[in-house]
Order: sequence, then structure tokens, then C-alpha cells
Amino acid sequence: MSKAHMTRVPLLPVHWWDRSPGAINVSRNTAKEDPSAGASAGFILREWTRNGTRVLEDFVDALNSDDLLPDVWADAAAVDTSNLHATPAQLREINDRVHKTIDAIVTEFRGRNDPGSRPVQIQFNAFPLIDGEETPS
Repeated sequence: MSKAHMTRVPLLPVHWWDRSPGAINVSRNTAKEDPSAGASAGFILREWTRNGTRVLEDFVDALNSDDLLPDVWADAAAVDTSNLHATPAQLREINDRVHKTIDAIVTEFRGRNDPGSRPVQIQFNAFPLIDGEETPS
């Protein structure tokens, strides 16, 4: 979702490092318009990435511990990776479609605190691999 600023932060957490209840999108256009905002956005994106990696590693580590993660939670979770060649337009379409799907599903469940529920994080990243080469036209 190409935007010229930070978007979709419906409720701010108490601290910037707390979980936000909504989706957050920080655009590259921010850096182009304001270098200081771009530096801040880069810092935040790196911290989100580090945190996302940490919570995923915690999950992977907990897979071997019934005390930390019962089978019902391990079986309900997913860690998936897909690789393909895509043009920028195709990657944009993939991102738009996945975001639309995730938004619809998360909207249905957000704000609920059903018995037996716990915090869940849905991570989605789709980006060109820097070490990959573009197929010539």
C-alpha cells in the first residue's frame, strides 16, 4: 500500500514498542519527503522486524515444550514461506490482495477476548530479495 506517510494506526499503544491493536504501515515515501522522518521510520521498521523475529523465535523454541505451548496452539499456528518471481505490479497486487484478506479476517476477530484466547501476531512480509536479479525484458 503505497502511502506518503505512516498510516492505519487506529489506537496508539502506551509506548511505541507496545503491541498496536491495529495494522501499521510505514512507507518508503516518508524518507523521500523528509529525511529525519525517514530515519525514524527506518529505526521503527528495524525494531518491528527484530521484535517480529524475536517473537517468532520464541514460538519456535516453545514448540518443544508442552508447558510453554500446548499442542492445540502449536497445531493451530503456521509459519509459511513462498518464493516466486514477480514484477513490481504483480508484487503490489499480491500485497494488496493479502492485506485486504488479512484486514477482513482480523476485523472479524479484533477486540474480542474469548475464553481460551491469547494474544496472536500475524506477520506478513512480501518483498523483493536484494540478492536476486531481475529477469531481463
